[in-house]
Amino acid sequence: LFRSPTVTFVADLVCPWCYIAFVRLQRAMAGSGASLIWHPFLLNPYLPLEGVTRRHYLERKFGSLAQALAVHRRAAEVGAPEGIAFAFGAIDAQPNTLAAHALVLAAARLGRGAAAAAALFRAYFVDGADIGRLEVLAGVAAEVGLDPRQVAALTTEAALGCVASAHEQAYALGVSGVPVCRFGDDHVIAGAQPVEVLEALLDLEFYRLGAVPENWSAQGRQAS
Repeated sequence: LFRSPTVTFVADLVCPWCYIAFVRLQRAMAGSGASLIWHPFLLNPYLPLEGVTRRHYLERKFGSLAQALAVHRRAAEVGAPEGIAFAFGAIDAQPNTLAAHALVLAAARLGRGAAAAAALFRAYFVDGADIGRLEVLAGVAAEVGLDPRQVAALTTEAALGCVASAHEQAYALGVSGVPVCRFGDDHVIAGAQPVEVLEALLDLEFYRLGAVPENWSAQGRQAS
């Protein structure tokens, strides 16, 4: 009996390197039958629920806008070949991502977690939308086939507490920065790794489980 591998992706939705890693991981997993598990991480766990202005955040984090722009340029250079059109200049707000993570977890229960994460990454980094606002989350929910009327439930104490607990669990396990990918229970790797590295780790998980899908080549890539 073939067991499908699982890949746990620890990330925050306002991290550009998480976006790059997510796109690469989706490519590496395409056609494999492996399952993605979204694990929330909060880069700014003490940010007010209403968020702060982007300028204020960047000046506090990087010391100056010039330093922030240099970091943004590097991310844009790496993201472009992956098809990500980063538009950092369009971002006006630095949101608290508790509710956005709650949306991904709610979508995941319906098998649409990856679609929700992709839509939220795109909304923030390409469209400059404030993904801390409920009206923006409602739009993303509708985009991925969820009931936008249920978005208000994402801000309940239970929903936000679930995200906060996931963050605390990751931190307790030694995660202090993201992205982090865990293949099964054994192989963990940090950073926006090349697709080839992710494919190799997925191969190892397939072989650990003792089975490879019929459409999967000896190197773990989808047969052409």
